[in-house]
Amino acid sequence: MVPVQSRQTAKAKLAADWPTPRHAAYHDECSVRCVSRLSEPELIREANLTAARLLGLTRSALTGQPLSRFIVREDQDVFYLFRKSLFEALLAARPGPEQNRSEPVRTPRVCTLRMAKPDGAIIWARLEAATATDADGSPVCHVAISDISSSKQAELDALNALMAAVPGVVYQFLVLPDGAWRFPYLSPGIATLYGIPVEAAYANPDALTLCILPDDRPSHRAAVERANQTLTPWFHEHRIHPSGQPDQLKWVRGQATPRLQPDGSVLWTGILTDITERKLAEEALRRNRTMLARAEAIAHVGSWEWEVATDTVTWSDELYRILQRDPAEGAPSFADHVQLYIAGDMQRLRDAVAAALTQGTPYELDLRAIRKDGATVVVLAVGHAEIGTDKQVTRLFGFIQDVTERRAAERALHESEQRYHALFDHISSGVAIYEIRDPGQEVLFRDFNRAAERLRGVQRKDLVGKSPAEVFPGVGTLGLLEVLRRVWTTGIPQQFPVKLYQDERLTRWYDNFVYRLPTGEVVAVFDDVTALKDRERQLECLAYSDVLTALPNRTLLHDRLRHAMAQTQRRGQYLAVVYLDLDGFKAINDRHGHDVGDQLLIALSRRMKQMLREGDTLARLGGDEFVAVLVDLGDRAAGVPLLNRLLAAAAAPVPLGDVVMQVSASLGVTFYPQPVPGDSEGTDALDADQLLRQADQAMYLAKRAGKNRYHVFNVEEDHRIRG
Repeated sequence: MVPVQSRQTAKAKLAADWPTPRHAAYHDECSVRCVSRLSEPELIREANLTAARLLGLTRSALTGQPLSRFIVREDQDVFYLFRKSLFEALLAARPGPEQNRSEPVRTPRVCTLRMAKPDGAIIWARLEAATATDADGSPVCHVAISDISSSKQAELDALNALMAAVPGVVYQFLVLPDGAWRFPYLSPGIATLYGIPVEAAYANPDALTLCILPDDRPSHRAAVERANQTLTPWFHEHRIHPSGQPDQLKWVRGQATPRLQPDGSVLWTGILTDITERKLAEEALRRNRTMLARAEAIAHVGSWEWEVATDTVTWSDELYRILQRDPAEGAPSFADHVQLYIAGDMQRLRDAVAAALTQGTPYELDLRAIRKDGATVVVLAVGHAEIGTDKQVTRLFGFIQDVTERRAAERALHESEQRYHALFDHISSGVAIYEIRDPGQEVLFRDFNRAAERLRGVQRKDLVGKSPAEVFPGVGTLGLLEVLRRVWTTGIPQQFPVKLYQDERLTRWYDNFVYRLPTGEVVAVFDDVTALKDRERQLECLAYSDVLTALPNRTLLHDRLRHAMAQTQRRGQYLAVVYLDLDGFKAINDRHGHDVGDQLLIALSRRMKQMLREGDTLARLGGDEFVAVLVDLGDRAAGVPLLNRLLAAAAAPVPLGDVVMQVSASLGVTFYPQPVPGDSEGTDALDADQLLRQADQAMYLAKRAGKNRYHVFNVEEDHRIRG
């Protein structure tokens, strides 16, 4: 460091040293200029007061400092080139033997850069330097420093205002020969696009790179290095997280043009553009195309277009698959396209296309196409015309859908429906289909087959859409509607008989089977089973009734007697079993024949039945033997009047044609329950067969006693004999 001389001595010395009055004037105090002298590559040898004030130090503190200390890091390369040019000028200016040693370099060197004061303040400065030799012959630089911050800021503000109208970020990117790099300029849009202030990007250029997604950094770096090596324009699209925030994502397109600098560095000038919306649109379009392709594949639909003027045909991928064509061969022309169909269908397509071209008429045809494997497929061909401003068709477009399976299914469905309707209309059972509307209160006819029309005497057209109550006013009392609603609700099929009465007389009997369809409709399959029920009654009558007299037979008698015994026990009453045998019937039968005998039995059975009460039973066991069961007797004596009435009915004359027949009856009677001899509280445990045997025994005693009388079974004597 060179000691500082007094101001007066320094000014006098400098005035002598500086070669011209202009250079000496650099040491005058002024508000915008200062002078430093470099004795060594960077050491400040002398500085005036203006320079000291500008750099924020005293003159003594400034003297001996390297000038590069005050240059901001990002501009050190600029200062380096500035210094280099100065020293090259110094070397060129070294005096030879014939030269004046104090002759200066008349052409000053100039650079613009940023300088930092000790307090951290940054100024833009213009450095203007000239070289000369000192008295001892050593080179010296005279550097004038001008504070151009205001003008530089005005330029920057004007540039930024201009760049604000440019979409994106305009930038300059400098790559030094040693590989270091920085941004000489970034437009203000960098804060919006990257979320990083301009000053932060200047201070740390890597901040922008760190915003790029890790997956995109390798390709970004490779593109930059390739362009820098070949000095060719660079562009790259990549994703960023603005401000490094992972919840934000943008797409950026970067592009720049290189310009080689004299010092070997490369200055790139370019623009960064936000292409997020474009990428989102491209992604949406890609998704839509993917979904369309998937939908076409699922639906077996292939789309096509025909540019009429150029005869350019475009097929979708699915159309190639449908018709088994190789996409590498391209879509055939429309003239060749029609050759894909069988002859008859080909002409139909030609006619439809001609109408579309001349009149703009759309078409929709089922065609049979022949694939490469020889198989015939059914396709639905749809075409529409696009008409230009000149009213001429410029384009046909449409789709072709493979409907082979659908048409086969439709045919099968049609055939199934035909079979269903044939079965529905020709089945002998009536079928009624009902619609039951939620919540199950409204019931409407949906269909009615021919058998149902015949069975119910109505026409289908008069039923459909109406409620059963409208058509059959008394249906509500039959319980059928409740069954329909219950089956609709539970889904459980149900068998349900319906009896129709007229004047309290059963006229018709229908058997219904009700079930719910998967569609929610309810079906009632019904048959008129009146004849069947009549036959069942006849069979039941044969099984439980006497064929001749229609009285209960032995089987039904046993059943009724058992029930009457149980009822008598519950009620605490008595019943009587009366075994009746006609006296003299055999002689009439032998003399007048079986027909007369049968007529007599019929008349007597009717007459004796009339003598009994409701609830009593008169049964015929066979031949001329009958049994009567008399129920609800308060005591044994209560049965005597009934016995006398039976005797009277049997003995009364019976007119049969021209003759009058007369017989009598012998009655054997036993009562139930029967006391146990010696036990006033107990009763004897008897069954129906025992009671019938007791009455039979008593009947024989009545006959032996003279007939036409009744005899009561003696329980005590029976117990004595058995005991």
